[in-house]
Amino acid sequence: MKSYEIQELISEDIDKIYLINLKENYIEYKNQKEEIKIDHYKLIKQLSWQDFIKIDKHLIINLNHVSRCIGNQLCVNEVFYTIESKYRLLTQQFNYIGGIKRFNIPHFTKHLFIHQGNEYIVHKYTDIPYIKASGSYSEIIIRNNKSYILSMNISTLSNNLCKTYFLRINRSIIINISQIKSYNHTFIWLKGINEPVSISRIKKNEILGLLKFLIIKL
Repeated sequence: MKSYEIQELISEDIDKIYLINLKENYIEYKNQKEEIKIDHYKLIKQLSWQDFIKIDKHLIINLNHVSRCIGNQLCVNEVFYTIESKYRLLTQQFNYIGGIKRFNIPHFTKHLFIHQGNEYIVHKYTDIPYIKASGSYSEIIIRNNKSYILSMNISTLSNNLCKTYFLRINRSIIINISQIKSYNHTFIWLKGINEPVSISRIKKNEILGLLKFLIIKL
């Protein structure tokens, strides 16, 4: 795989790439391995670190294909890869609060690690249209009728989510701004969700002002 082919793959269809092995000089994608014919430094400069994480000296993983995390291992397409000790998953690379994990590095703002049992389930922010309060717990709604219950109230969760993507619009709902289909002064319609969610009357002006700013930013 030559330089221009890699650049085209990264820019046009980044989700096809599973991992990059710098030691053995190959890119794995679509269940195939292609030999890398490019300087590693040039390759790394092309990568978006919102999508990739370097887990040791030689291995770079596409976070969009990470499905689970157990201990210091990331699962990519049902294959586990161990993170090198200097990139300790639980102490340096991630910041975890109660039932959620989020990246501690500012650029890493597109994936949420959700604590379930003895592992963490990984979802892209775009998988999460909204989050709702469930008593003193919070329920993360995932597309395709999935959801996760966290032992954390919605106020605490709201304070620890990425403010560029998530916004609390009333006492019981946090929406994903990137999933807004349309809105008016009273309701917001989200992509793939039939029922609209209501905007708090008390904070209506503040929320509408933030939506204008944040949607432009996204």
